[in-house]
Amino acid sequence: AGDRVDENVFAYSNRSGDERGLVLYHNKYATTAGWIRTSCASAVKNANGETAMVRKTLGDALGFNADGRYYYAFRDYSTDLEYLRHGRELAEKGLYVELQGYEYHTFLDFREIRDDDYGTWGKLCLKLQGQPVESLDEEVKQIRYAAIIAPFAELSAKLPERMDPLFDPRASAEEREKNRELLRNGIAALLLAIGEQTGHRKNIEGITDRIVREFEFAATLTGMRSQGKSENRAVQFVQSALEGKECEFNRLFLTLYLILHRIGELEGKSDFAVRSADWLDQFGLARVLRTAFHQFQGTTDLAPLWGSGTEVQMMQILLTHQAFLADRDAKAGSKRMNALFDDEKASQFLLVHRNNGVEWFNKERFEDLMLWLYLTDMVSWCAETVDESRIREMLAVGYESIIDYVSKAESAHYRTDIFRSSL
Repeated sequence: AGDRVDENVFAYSNRSGDERGLVLYHNKYATTAGWIRTSCASAVKNANGETAMVRKTLGDALGFNADGRYYYAFRDYSTDLEYLRHGRELAEKGLYVELQGYEYHTFLDFREIRDDDYGTWGKLCLKLQGQPVESLDEEVKQIRYAAIIAPFAELSAKLPERMDPLFDPRASAEEREKNRELLRNGIAALLLAIGEQTGHRKNIEGITDRIVREFEFAATLTGMRSQGKSENRAVQFVQSALEGKECEFNRLFLTLYLILHRIGELEGKSDFAVRSADWLDQFGLARVLRTAFHQFQGTTDLAPLWGSGTEVQMMQILLTHQAFLADRDAKAGSKRMNALFDDEKASQFLLVHRNNGVEWFNKERFEDLMLWLYLTDMVSWCAETVDESRIREMLAVGYESIIDYVSKAESAHYRTDIFRSSL
């Protein structure tokens, strides 16, 4: 407190140009807190050759800008977390820290940030109150795009209690209409917010209608009864992924996918899939997904087969590679599969790795990815037609395509080079 010095706290600073570093160590089994502000006195010769004892502030030593518009981001290499502090506070007061017994910090990667006209960094600094976070850039998105995040978060929070009626073809007309309005209003609010941000507002009603039709078709699909043998296998395959208590997570995942996969169409249909995936990250919507999946898993024993933390990764892959089964042309299919394996996120999800000089991928992950590429494509395509015979044909053709890919992967013993050469 006050000007009292804690002799058990050691602080070392260094600077070279724009590179700054600060190391702290608490050499006692106790708790302490205070400001790293002024250095110990050191002997410095002046212009006349005389020696004087000089003390520097942390602001002088590390060259912090005291202009109120500037902030400093830096990373603690002992925890891999990021901090944000106001430049004026650092220059005038120093760095406030709280230390446990024998705790240390290694602060590096200092970045000087000039706040924008909206005061985004100032708002974030006030919000964090000095606490560290995994990613400051992610936190900035939460502030900068709050108007987009809010309607998506509100809609996502309502979904779990609506899951069963959404996918139940036996639901009453009243219940279906209630769910339809919930979806329509929520999706339209999200698209409007994105439109306000991007300047593309013309196609909101049309995109909303298409997404709602996809939900209606998904409900129809769960109640469909097949006629032919090939159709029977395809329908059973889809229904096994969506029906029953054990498929609750799948229904939630598909619901969130359908809400997001057409957002890129606001800017036009060309390349909308990649744009949808980019906007998921750019607008900070991935955190809403993580929250929705985490809260769902907290209320049930059911979880994705891929393991915790991979749900957003899978979503990004599916958004990017929409229309994966667009046609039966072998050359086009080979090109899309190779693009999938060249995708860094897909490669990570498939656990692509090298062993003894050979590259391999994971059987279970690959089969799950094929299931989801098929399921999402079928829901989107089949919802665009009212011809039931055409729907059954599309389901069967798509199913044959993914079974062919699964068979080729098995024959290749999940060696990447052999599988890709077989396409």
